[in-house]
Amino acid sequence: MEDMRFFPGGNTSRGFYSRFDHIMPAERIRRKVILKGGPGVGKSTFMRRAAEHLRALGCAVEYFHCASDCDSLDGIAAPELGFVMIDGTAPHVVDPVLPGAVDGILNLGECLNEALLERNRGAVSEASRDIARCFLRAYDCLRAAATLNGGAAREWRERTPPGATESLARELADRWLPAGGGFAAERELFSEAFSPQGYVSFLPTLLLASVVSIAFPWGFSPHPLLSRLRDAALDRGIPVLSLYDPLLPDEINHLNFPSLSLSVVSGPAERPSEVIDLRDALSLSGEQPFNRDAHDLLLKRAVECLRDAKRRHDDLEKYYVEAMDYAAWQAALDRMKEAIGAMAAT
Repeated sequence: MEDMRFFPGGNTSRGFYSRFDHIMPAERIRRKVILKGGPGVGKSTFMRRAAEHLRALGCAVEYFHCASDCDSLDGIAAPELGFVMIDGTAPHVVDPVLPGAVDGILNLGECLNEALLERNRGAVSEASRDIARCFLRAYDCLRAAATLNGGAAREWRERTPPGATESLARELADRWLPAGGGFAAERELFSEAFSPQGYVSFLPTLLLASVVSIAFPWGFSPHPLLSRLRDAALDRGIPVLSLYDPLLPDEINHLNFPSLSLSVVSGPAERPSEVIDLRDALSLSGEQPFNRDAHDLLLKRAVECLRDAKRRHDDLEKYYVEAMDYAAWQAALDRMKEAIGAMAAT
């Protein structure tokens, strides 16, 4: 299986939405390193180098990408080792919960020449304001797209026969989920994101041995069906990985049942074990094609705004890169590798 890749947060219709607390269950974490420091201090590269070291030690690594630049990392995790490293800066500020005992802060900002940055204060402030404006425009577009999506979902609900969703959920749960009991937990993350690189999906890296693809018509929310399947699994003691909608972050898009090696996805999947096609169950109204075109146009504009934000962010990073002491950065990385090695040896 290829490396598992997620988004721990997303640019959504509700602004930036964080699920960083689901990178690893708290009870499984032995050590969490929270990286601090401004843009351009090498947090993503630091995590990438740490991940390479973990892999060299034989540890499987999960990668958590930044929705505002999919080529950058916001976190890594080695589940078997209980090791987590995350970017703890805005908009996903993270601080220690159990300082010293579990959580530690590594401030890469200590590698900065602050006197040099102070001379560029005006340019840094202007770039930061421009970036914030770009994100606000993107969120306006995503919010408007979600409104159109919500209108379509409401119409589908009105056209769905009473009890049909509950009946289908019970049928699928009885077919796929073995009876059982006991405590089971839900893990909540994103597999897709709206980003400067467009609509990016890491879902193929997360699919398990058996994949059920459920095809829904546009605007029909998969959440009512999938949330009932999730609840049924938890009631039966089956752990669930819920992958949420990048536009509507409270709604489930896909489900993984790791203990059953089963993925249930809304939409197409490569080589599915089973396909359930609900697209012909109901007929479209005349408004739906117009709403979909407007919805898609708004999403395209949101991506353009995120791309503008990244361009300005790249400009901002140049000031920090120029002010970095990379010998100090490398020394910090070497110390981190030693700490990881010691942890792996115990």
